Amino acid sequence: MHRSIHKYLSIFYLMNFLFISSMILSTTLMAQERGFKTVPAPATPTPAPKIEKEFKFLYNKSHALIVGVSDYTNGWPDLAGVLKDVDLVKVVLEYHGFEVEVVMNPTKNEMEEAFSGFISRHGLESDNRLLFYFAGHGYTQKQTYGEEMGYIVPSDTPDPEKDLNGFLSNAMSMHQIEVYAKRIQSKHAMFLFDSCFSGSIFSITRAMEMPQSINYKISKPVRQFITSGGANEEVSDDSIFRGQFIAALNGDGDLNKDGFVTGAELGMFLQDSVTNYSHGMQHPQYGKIRHPILDKGDYLFPLPDSEQVKVLQQKYDIELKKLEEERKRWQEKREKLKKERMLAKQRRDLDMMEKHVDSDPNQTEIERNLAAELEDLLQLKKDLGKLKNTPTPTTRDTQNFKGNPDVPMCWDDEEFTSVPCGERGTQAP
Repeated sequence: MHRSIHKYLSIFYLMNFLFISSMILSTTLMAQERGFKTVPAPATPTPAPKIEKEFKFLYNKSHALIVGVSDYTNGWPDLAGVLKDVDLVKVVLEYHGFEVEVVMNPTKNEMEEAFSGFISRHGLESDNRLLFYFAGHGYTQKQTYGEEMGYIVPSDTPDPEKDLNGFLSNAMSMHQIEVYAKRIQSKHAMFLFDSCFSGSIFSITRAMEMPQSINYKISKPVRQFITSGGANEEVSDDSIFRGQFIAALNGDGDLNKDGFVTGAELGMFLQDSVTNYSHGMQHPQYGKIRHPILDKGDYLFPLPDSEQVKVLQQKYDIELKKLEEERKRWQEKREKLKKERMLAKQRRDLDMMEKHVDSDPNQTEIERNLAAELEDLLQLKKDLGKLKNTPTPTTRDTQNFKGNPDVPMCWDDEEFTSVPCGERGTQAP
């Protein structure tokens, strides 16, 4: 009897231990979710090394803003996996020619400054390519008028279950993201959210879009959005989305094998692969902004190692070289023309000066006076020359000086005659 009681007590204690252990494990896992359930994730592909290509034949500059929130301070569980997400996504974007800026654990104000500043610095050039990547908590809130609104959650945002008003004041809504998207002047911008919420600002795409050509895709503006899951779905902190995003940019997302991963291809690939690897628990959404002008083009990721992209890059380099040579020739012609214009202007100025002198009576009178004075001076010079050639005074001249032959005589330059030596202006003969 006692042995049976001990036996049942042992079983009871063992069951309690297992139950408590499972609760502790569940709590630990929940603390690492992006607000949701943890599911197994496939291995993350290793990004290729950084390259220096910027694909100038498609875009002038490529800029990316990565915002990661791993450390929450107002009720949301922390997300340790975000640190890894940010590092790996940064590497793969740099490989694709992006200049990457990273902002970690921003508050509401810091997140707004990050988006606004990034757009002001890089989003005003029409030929730039912009990409925004957010890793952190997302949330969907049903509005009082019945529609659902998606939010991304800054580090200081309250838990909506405890402080809904504080949450609505601090979280960044998809309407605010839409405002940012419309402020951008660059033709192509993509927003990726490794969070689950309602895609309320974009038209959900269900089928592959196939524009006519790369030229068509690049020539039209577009704002594209991709989320890692729908409203109220569960996202792994060891992000399946991040791993498949990197796999797509490493080439798996090039569904038609043309050397480019388009925004539409990326969305379709992520929707299929993430849904598969999450066993149907996570359904990425993708689409374009609801706007009659900003939904025409398609975002492009050229694959650096594809033969098609290499051929296009070579053609671009050849054409660029020709344009540079042509620009140099035009510059030389321009410099030559500039010099010729300067000489012509100088000739015109001289002609005008001559006409002015000829037409000015006062100026003519002055010139005549100067010419007369010049003639007088020249005549004087001739006379001086004749005088200097005059023979030296004779002995008879000296003897006739006051009847005193002993007085020596000298030539006076001022008086032009012979005078007794020693007087002013005299010169010995």
